[in-house]
Amino acid sequence: MTKGTSSFGKRHNKTHTLCRRCGRSSYHIQKHTCSSCGYPAKRKRIFQWSVKSIRRRTTGTGRMRHLKLVHRRFRNGFREGVTAPRKGGVKAIANPSTVLTPVIARPRAVCFYHLPLHQ
Repeated sequence: MTKGTSSFGKRHNKTHTLCRRCGRSSYHIQKHTCSSCGYPAKRKRIFQWSVKSIRRRTTGTGRMRHLKLVHRRFRNGFREGVTAPRKGGVKAIANPSTVLTPVIARPRAVCFYHLPLHQ
């Protein structure tokens, strides 16, 4: 009896299914544990020897529903209950004599290399 190719064709039962917590197909049906995240254990299964594994699961690979809001509030100093300061838009001019006159643009030099072919 061979243990190789002919035996692999007889495998049509699934030992693992989708995990509710991590979403990977690593939840063992008979053991009732996920081999990827360790569900239903409260602590997430993680080891420090696999750098690529940590990179796949780390903060920032998901939605970050709360953390991206915290980051935005951090940049603004966690202000609450105040209106945001102006960003430096158009300022009101007190004296009408200081209004600048518009500068008339000179005609640009024509470059024949950049003219469109079909007019």
